[in-house]
Amino acid sequence: MTDTHHTVYFELQDALAGPGCALCALALRSMRRYFEVLGYESVNDPGIRDAIRAARGFCEVHGRMLREARDALGTAIIHRDVIMSVAETLGARAYRPTSLGDRLRQAISGERNGGVNGRADALAPQQPCPACARRQTTDQIYVDALLQHLGDDDLLPRFRDSAGLCLPHLRLHWSAHPTPRPLSA
Repeated sequence: MTDTHHTVYFELQDALAGPGCALCALALRSMRRYFEVLGYESVNDPGIRDAIRAARGFCEVHGRMLREARDALGTAIIHRDVIMSVAETLGARAYRPTSLGDRLRQAISGERNGGVNGRADALAPQQPCPACARRQTTDQIYVDALLQHLGDDDLLPRFRDSAGLCLPHLRLHWSAHPTPRPLSA
């Protein structure tokens, strides 16, 4: 019989032996790798840069992780790209009334300072944070692997001896498998 286990299975086994939620530990490790690779190998990938620009950068949590990756050049490239994109968008959205009629329409509509509302909308992310999307995918991969192998003779005892899952990962687990399965071998 061939072994059908893959890397994710063995990563789960190791993480279950650690403190806290194993899936949180795996997600954190995965996100750290994401930012290391981003700074050194992916920072010039056009698709990745498009996604980061559309998201107007990273969310607060992942922005801190980018900084913690300590890749000054990659971080500078990303930030410059986002700032230039936002500046270009704001420049395109700037509206300066040219006639008295335009100024009256602007005053009646409540627009102030040359279209502040339109510019504020231009600053809003057009897509979700790329790292958040990556984190959701990673979480789903590990939850699926846990569900697939939870009854295995090697994984089940490790899961029983572990700290279990945090509430968000338990919810994700239950949303993927709403019917409880007995945890006996």
